[in-house]
Amino acid sequence: MTEHGANTEMYELLNSMRQQIQGDASPLKDLDENSDARSIARQYNRISETCDQELNTLKDRTDNLEIVRRELEEKAERLKQANEDVEAASRAKSEFLANMSHEIRTPMTAVLGYTDLLIEESWGRPGSLKLLEVIKRNGNYLLEIINDILDISKIESGNFTIETVPFSLMEKLKEIHSLMSVRAENQEIRFKLSFKGKIPVTIQSDPTRLKQILINLIGNAIKFTPDGGKVSMETSFLTTECGTPLLQFQVRDTGIGMTSKQMKSLYQPFVQADTSTSRKFGGTGLGLAISKRLAEILGGDLVCESAPDAGTTFTLTVKIGDSKTIQFHDDSTAALKRIQLSSLQGYGSSDQKIKGTCSVLLAEDGVDNQRLISTLLKKEGARVMLAENGEIAVRRALDALENGKPFDVILMDMSMPVLDGYGATRKLREQGYDLPIVALTAHAMSGDRDKCVEAGCNDYTTKPVNRDQLRKIVRTHQSEISKKTRSRRCIE
Repeated sequence: MTEHGANTEMYELLNSMRQQIQGDASPLKDLDENSDARSIARQYNRISETCDQELNTLKDRTDNLEIVRRELEEKAERLKQANEDVEAASRAKSEFLANMSHEIRTPMTAVLGYTDLLIEESWGRPGSLKLLEVIKRNGNYLLEIINDILDISKIESGNFTIETVPFSLMEKLKEIHSLMSVRAENQEIRFKLSFKGKIPVTIQSDPTRLKQILINLIGNAIKFTPDGGKVSMETSFLTTECGTPLLQFQVRDTGIGMTSKQMKSLYQPFVQADTSTSRKFGGTGLGLAISKRLAEILGGDLVCESAPDAGTTFTLTVKIGDSKTIQFHDDSTAALKRIQLSSLQGYGSSDQKIKGTCSVLLAEDGVDNQRLISTLLKKEGARVMLAENGEIAVRRALDALENGKPFDVILMDMSMPVLDGYGATRKLREQGYDLPIVALTAHAMSGDRDKCVEAGCNDYTTKPVNRDQLRKIVRTHQSEISKKTRSRRCIE
């Protein structure tokens, strides 16, 4: 090929390559077989095809990534919506339970309170007493169900809190023994407490929750043991391999026992070992589920050993504080016998009544509960003034203080019209009122106590309240105002 022809082919090759770069996808046209331009064109075509293939692959991958990105965004949005739905459902559940607690506890205060008054004033008529005891027993059972539902709800939502305080173990065991002995005697069951080794004098735990677990375990043992059987609880002190001190409680019975299949569902809420429609024993199936979770929250565990017709043994362990501060009884059985409980000295005896003069402002909007609580307080020798809403309570509390005759204690219902108990308490505190205010409320959910304390209340108790609770509240805070009143008079 002449030099001119070669230059022309090379020019055409370069022109075609430029067109391809600018977007023309057609391959370079055939050139002279023996020319250098032909060889270059073939190599360029191969490279161009490879590039096109890679670009197409990259495009496909980019398209796939875009699809995946959109799917992930959609999933993230659905997950966000699901989380919001779960949170909304949880809030709705908590609000429902709080409202249920309030709406049921408020009338239960009147039902149980007036039943106690009727029992007290029945003058020993056996027929009337028997009927009233049925009302009281079933009312208390309904209250236990409400408390169990609230407890399992708080535990499952992670809002359950415990208090760790030092307390006398023997006093708590004596209290449990006196309570459960009556139930055992009614079924002609022998109930015994025993000890293995030395037992601590004082432990660090939650006394209310420990009592709740033990009463549930002993109560179940009595319930599932035939008349004439035996129930026992053995208490012992243990130390783990890492030196953590524990208390162990073994509750044994000679009852009907359980199969291995029944034991697998033992700690599931609302599930019972006997699920037949003709159950003889009743119950909601919440007690053991709550006890198991409470045991874990208290740093221990709850395990069970059982066999059909061979009885059952529940073993509870709980942490009890620092081993360095633990002191032991020399004779645990003798120490238990020495304990005297005030609750065993006679209900409503004169030496238990509120001593001295005591004036109470009762802020409560419910007429039935107004009459009940004021009646119970008056039976204890207290003077009672009523306020049907928070606004009236604030006015009467400040007037009494200004006139030099302040109330010993204000019992403040937290749910009232016009101005609720939270607002009334804050208003009093803002105006310098520093005397005792006790929240009296049907709200019993997690955080309700903190909410009352944050509003300015000195103490908190839930409905239904009984005579012993009212007496304890007033006697506790009566001494505080006596000191403040004497101090003011000395200054004047």
